[in-house]
Amino acid sequence: RSRKFRRSTERNESGRHHHPSHPHRKGYDGIANKKYTFEVAKGTNKTQIRLAVEQLFGVKVASVNTSNVRGKLKRMGRNEGMTSSYKKAIVQLTEGSKPIEYFDSLS
Repeated sequence: RSRKFRRSTERNESGRHHHPSHPHRKGYDGIANKKYTFEVAKGTNKTQIRLAVEQLFGVKVASVNTSNVRGKLKRMGRNEGMTSSYKKAIVQLTEGSKPIEYFDSLS
């Protein structure tokens, strides 16, 4: 992830960062079904994610699935390092909820 993208995050009332993740190949397929992928702070639980998405985007959330993504080992010549680990949240909106406008341009 670029530093510029990380700085453009928004904070909710609890001070935790929540922002849309760059959709993966599977992420684009979910947009049509009102399923959105977010990168969230590692310590955030599903209830906090649900409340933050509902507050930021004005939608109703049906379910939240989370997974912890491990950083990968990357090499550049003889130097090696790890990419950052992060938590990924997949949010399913209710049937009657409006779609999130930010993702409309991506689908």
